[in-house]
Amino acid sequence: MSKNILIAGKPFPASTDLADSFAINGYNVTAASTPDNSTTSTGAGTKLAPWNSGSAISARSLLIQAETNFGYTDNAILYFDSDYFVSQFPVFSTDVCSKISDTMICGFQFLTLELLNRIQQKNQKCRIIFILKTHPTVCDFAKSSALRKAAVSPASPLVGAAEAAFATFAENIAAISLEHQNLSTLLITGDSQNEFLSDDSTLASWLASTIESLDSAKKESKSVSWTKAGSKPSSSLSLFH
Repeated sequence: MSKNILIAGKPFPASTDLADSFAINGYNVTAASTPDNSTTSTGAGTKLAPWNSGSAISARSLLIQAETNFGYTDNAILYFDSDYFVSQFPVFSTDVCSKISDTMICGFQFLTLELLNRIQQKNQKCRIIFILKTHPTVCDFAKSSALRKAAVSPASPLVGAAEAAFATFAENIAAISLEHQNLSTLLITGDSQNEFLSDDSTLASWLASTIESLDSAKKESKSVSWTKAGSKPSSSLSLFH
């Protein structure tokens, strides 16, 4: 596989450390940015492409732009950073329901479906890497006195529901990959206490090493299990939440 990678979910400039670290590791990186961003590249060589996460057409345009930049995308990172989303959507109200649905649910699904379409059209292999950085929910706080004493605010029920939707969607795409010759997936999870998820540069270095190891294997093991960031990817078929 070539070293072309697309990063989406956590938009530029929030994804700068992750994207640029991959670029420094020799990857050709296209990172999704917010639609109003006018920057086209970073100093490290990351190419930027606007993405309106609530639009299926924009998901297709993002993939086309990534291919225009470097050719076929054979690795795609879909990053659900709950800490980031909690900071962006602290309010629990009807005013943010549609935006949260577009940003945290529809966007990932639109982009994944477009990736599946490109795999079929090009008849080439692609690995979709789902990264889930979890954040305690209101329900978690209700169950834990330690969390209630911590200096952290819970994710609103809307963000918490979107996090659960992302996890379920990722698991089911991983299940599809078991019978799909050209599709493989990697499910990565952890919270902010995980050293690899507390720093995006560290996460990128570990992921780059993991991708290279998977690429060099004679046959990549497929799994629907979540792997803790920093660990060796699992090859079992059990589900982990």
